[in-house]
Order: sequence, then structure tokens, then C-alpha cells
Amino acid sequence: LGAYLSVNQFQMLPDRDYELHVLTKNGRTYVSSKEKLPTQTQIESVIPTAITKDGILGVQIAVNSADPNNTSRYYRYEYDETYKIVAPRWYPDEAVRAPSGNTVIYKLRTTEARICFSNQTSNEILLTNTNDLSEDRVTNFPVKFISAKDPIIMHRYSMLVKQYVQNLAAHTYFQTLKEISNNGSILSQTQPGFIPGNIKSVDNPGEKVIGYFDVSSYSEKRMFFNFSDLFPRVP
Repeated sequence: LGAYLSVNQFQMLPDRDYELHVLTKNGRTYVSSKEKLPTQTQIESVIPTAITKDGILGVQIAVNSADPNNTSRYYRYEYDETYKIVAPRWYPDEAVRAPSGNTVIYKLRTTEARICFSNQTSNEILLTNTNDLSEDRVTNFPVKFISAKDPIIMHRYSMLVKQYVQNLAAHTYFQTLKEISNNGSILSQTQPGFIPGNIKSVDNPGEKVIGYFDVSSYSEKRMFFNFSDLFPRVP
């Protein structure tokens, strides 16, 4: 677990095969299938829109993207959201122990204690594809819906949307993960279990290896809004 960084910086290039080799501390060797870099496609826009969904007023955040060459097709999204928090019940004074140690006195705060910012990372698998469309265009794909009563958008809100263009095999792998993670019934026909990826053991071909070596092209775009921008007449 964690981040594994290359000693030397490098850039993924199209029309070149990439392969992952893993050597564990106990001497076992693993290798992935050969993968190529998909088409580089940029996010065109990330748009927040005030809508009513299932009777709930809120903001729908959607992403738009397009590949004029019709070669991307499979998209996966993640996001980081950052929002401003202003303490609703705040006082400029703080309670501290008096020098005598027997009483509590109030003194003016010397550090910021009313406003802070929080950051959250998406924890769901967001997938879409354009196979059934006449052009390779993602139009208003819903990334997240936030209720107007949710305090995270009470003041100022920002989202960084990350787009990964994948191949069919990677898309299928993540789609399987998504279906299993969304399955809440033990009586369902879809049961959690081993999901074969594209990483194999060199020493023991029959060993089950969990994981997938995914080579994706990447694009990101950030958007901001204030609550009053989308809901000017909502308290």
C-alpha cells in the first residue's frame, strides 16, 4: 500500500509497451501484461448546476469531455473536494486558566479559530463509456450531487475532477469492482470473490494475484462556486 515513485522522472509515450515487474522481499516475482497508453483527452469543463433530484434541492456537478478522433471511449473519474467552514457559534474570546490557577478568565484570541478548510477524496468508482454514441463525447456526466442543506457547500466549495482514459480491459475490471462494491445483499447472484487482473506470478502461474496494472492518460480540471452563486434566494 502507498505510493511507489520512480527514481527517475519519465513520461508515458504512445505506441510503446509498458510492463510492471514486482520483486517482493521474500524473493517472489510478479509481472503484468503489456499495456499501451490510451489517447490523451482533456476535460472540457466541470459545471455545477442547481437542480431538484428526487425531490431534494441541490447542486449537480457534471463533467464534459470529447475526443474528436473517437478513440478514447472508456473513462474513469475521481475527485478531490475542498470546502470552507465557518464556525456558526464563534466568540472572539477564549477561556484560559488565570495565572493564579484557581479561576478561568477570557482573553482575545490570537490565532484563527473561526474559519478552516476541509479536504475529502472520492471513494466511489465513477465510470462511463461512449460506445453507444455517434461521437466520443462525455456530456454532463454526473460526478456528484450535493444537497443544498449539506454544510459543505454553505460558503465556498471547490472540486478537482480527475479523468482517466482507459482501455476496455481496465474498464471491465473496474466495472466488476463497482458491481461488487454496490452489492449489499448476500443473496444476490453477484457474490464477492477473486477478480482476476492482469498481474501474474512468474514462479507460480497458478497463484491468484489481486490487482491491476493500469496505464491511463490523465486530465484534470478544477471548479469553484459560492452557495449564493447557485442559490441566491435560498437561506
